[in-house]
Amino acid sequence: MYFATLTGSLPQGSIFGRRDYEIIKDENGNGVTVEVELPGLVPDDVEVTVEGDCLIIEASKETERRSTSFRREFNIEGFDKKSVKPVLANGVLSVRIPMSKSSKPKKIKIALA
Repeated sequence: MYFATLTGSLPQGSIFGRRDYEIIKDENGNGVTVEVELPGLVPDDVEVTVEGDCLIIEASKETERRSTSFRREFNIEGFDKKSVKPVLANGVLSVRIPMSKSSKPKKIKIALA
């Protein structure tokens, strides 16, 4: 798999929960979707950045009682960095990352000698 494991950790009592992300591979092998649970957040609370071969997802939320932040980094080498599409709906951020054309497996015919 092209993805590295997550980095960082969640603060105790985080609104983001313990199991906060999932990587879903497309059935046809054309890419992956990273889903992150971010309950109560709006798009202005979340930042998605591509830096080199790294997808960075950051979020923060301040309330009267506390401030909480979240950061995860994923290695996206072999994926199309220009076509990353994040969508936030119903407290779940879905980031679609298609595989780059050069990374897709190609069958090579064997010639008969």
